[in-house]
Amino acid sequence: MKHLFKILIPVIFLLSCNNDDGATIEPPPTTIEEAIPYFAPLVKFHTNERYFPSTVESFIQGSALYYAEDGQFPTEDQSELITIYEIGELTSQLLVNATITDVDGIDISSSTDDSRTRSDFFVSPTTDPNQILSPVFDGNLSEAKCYVNVVRPLENESYVDIQYHFFYPYNGPANNFFANIIVDVEHEGDWENITVRCSISTNGEWEVQNVFYSAHGSDWSKWYQIDEVLWEDEHHPIVFSALHTHANYPQQSGLPDNFQTTCNGVDYFNIDEISDGINWETWNHLEIVRINTKKSQTSSTAEIPEIEEISSVAWQNFNGNWGSDGPHGSWLRENSPWFGGPNGVRCE
Repeated sequence: MKHLFKILIPVIFLLSCNNDDGATIEPPPTTIEEAIPYFAPLVKFHTNERYFPSTVESFIQGSALYYAEDGQFPTEDQSELITIYEIGELTSQLLVNATITDVDGIDISSSTDDSRTRSDFFVSPTTDPNQILSPVFDGNLSEAKCYVNVVRPLENESYVDIQYHFFYPYNGPANNFFANIIVDVEHEGDWENITVRCSISTNGEWEVQNVFYSAHGSDWSKWYQIDEVLWEDEHHPIVFSALHTHANYPQQSGLPDNFQTTCNGVDYFNIDEISDGINWETWNHLEIVRINTKKSQTSSTAEIPEIEEISSVAWQNFNGNWGSDGPHGSWLRENSPWFGGPNGVRCE
């Protein structure tokens, strides 16, 4: 564990053996270090996808840090927008070291160790809401990382959740009907994830129990059983990433057009498109942000090792918004409280 966060995890530790056909068989993992790349997903992007994932660092380098009292990027009155660091000045460390005094004389920090907090800071490549889209928004698939957060679920501490997070600089155009009004839900800083829930068998091998996909709507954003998921090499869950919105789905077929669903009580029709396009083997692009498998209850399963390792990346403690809300941010905030510039890895 000493050098756990200093490398992107390659799959070099897996002992290989050959079956009768000469194919390589990877034995099931017996440690957290082995389980993380072993169960990492294969992401399939739409053939027409434009906005790919990137590293968080590249997004920060191309962005500025702002503060607004209402936490929204003003679309008209720029006097309400306070620039903390200009584009080109911002670093990961500066991102979490910013403070500002609000109208009540209270000092507000851009950093926190408590994932439940949320501030009105936001990092964004946008200097003018009417400007041409920043080249940062295109992402860079060859350099992108899949960020890993490992935790014990409080509802059942006999399991371990391996969260695989994908950071997209931009959620592109995709029409959705919110409350019978068509809304193009473009916004910056799109965090998506899937979670692989594991248990440890009596012989010490890690086994998948089910998989969570961050899709759109309660009908699709849920836990899936093993037989409801498609698998690459029988242990990498396959993820179909929706065109521009990057919602994650477990299958290519069976997703109805314009299907109606709800999010936090708001009815809408979703128009996500998926196809079997470019593949991203995330197990070759992993970066662990945090592992915390310490149990809170003494009765929890003893077989799961108790580990607490936190990487040195400063941006994980940013408690503001990863990007502005886009042209419909104000309307969406009024009608759907879940919408906004997303929080990051520690808040999932």
